[in-house]
Amino acid sequence: MANQEGKSQKVRLTVQNAKERDKGRNIARLSPKIMEDLNISTGDIIVLKSNTKQTGAIAWPAYPQDADSEIIRIDENKQQNAGVQAEEKVMIQKIEQIPAEFINLNPTDIKLRTNNRFEDFVKRKMLNYPVSLGDLITIPIGISREISFKVGNLEPEGICVVKTDTQLKITSDPVLEEQREEIFQLKIDEAKDIIKTLDSVYEKISFKKLSEKTDLE
Repeated sequence: MANQEGKSQKVRLTVQNAKERDKGRNIARLSPKIMEDLNISTGDIIVLKSNTKQTGAIAWPAYPQDADSEIIRIDENKQQNAGVQAEEKVMIQKIEQIPAEFINLNPTDIKLRTNNRFEDFVKRKMLNYPVSLGDLITIPIGISREISFKVGNLEPEGICVVKTDTQLKITSDPVLEEQREEIFQLKIDEAKDIIKTLDSVYEKISFKKLSEKTDLE
């Protein structure tokens, strides 16, 4: 990843939600002034980096009303991949475009009957999109239907751009086991918090009863 970033400048911007027309386009809109300062042109690939995650996006000029603002507009899917929410800060930087050699996608919630034709369809939908390991990818397959995938494997490492010669494979089975492990761990953490709360309440009640007993004596 360091090789991709090189010595290009960085800046932290406030995240705002994308306009409806930009959702699913994999773009990030930022002011022309910031683009000029960072030597970013329309269509360049930039990295969006939070404290926990990073992902790529296609740089695009801001709408006129945002031209003088230090904000970046990205959709909810891109926010999730970058590990940020609206009103939070994200670091951005121009990076080198590296073609993806191989990408493996796992459906997130359904089992698919996949074949070469379907994989070619998905790849066409993703052409020139930047992807990174662990990204959630949403592919529209109709007027009001879409399928979500998670990037399970990617070569080379870092943030890559899907090209016509990228080898794309789709795993038939959804990543349910990983989801169950995450949910199970969440339940364990919640249980630990509940136990700590109950222990604290018990200690307060015990202390109160002891104090009342001491006062009576």
